[in-house]
Amino acid sequence: SSSNNLDEKSQKLLEECMDTHYGMAFYNIGIGYLKGTCGYPKDIYKAFNYLKQAADQFNAKALYNVGLMYIKGDGCVKDVKKGLNELMTAASIGHLKSQLLAADYYYFGEITPKNYELAYEYYLMAAEAKDPYAMYSVGYMIVNKEKSWVERYVGIDWLRKAADLGYQQAIELLKKL
Repeated sequence: SSSNNLDEKSQKLLEECMDTHYGMAFYNIGIGYLKGTCGYPKDIYKAFNYLKQAADQFNAKALYNVGLMYIKGDGCVKDVKKGLNELMTAASIGHLKSQLLAADYYYFGEITPKNYELAYEYYLMAAEAKDPYAMYSVGYMIVNKEKSWVERYVGIDWLRKAADLGYQQAIELLKKL
């Protein structure tokens, strides 16, 4: 983002914005602490605190970062359930990375029990945003679950959309169908 090279005046202005509770200001400062940029020393705990304030104001990027931090226990007490909640909130307001990550977590069951319905829901959100991996995933799930050709056609259509965007796994799967 453009805030990575802030001069003193910009940094002061950004900090003043915090007084009026602008989520983007909290987010930018949190990222500064997270990455050790913008004149901020790297500090995972301060990063979490600023990002959490931005997340509490429904800043989607902050929700995503805070979700990951909860899941990993970076800068906070590890809490997978809180982390998933933050990711799901970001996903529901259109954050693509959150949609994909939540979908993968539910599909593969790495940090939460497998839940194909929720995985499908989040993949579908991302597929509708034109993400080829998500389009493939939606198509794959439908084709492997449905027996009727009418339903399977919907899945094949998603696979075609992913293939049209050059997604190799979709191209390969379509050859087999």
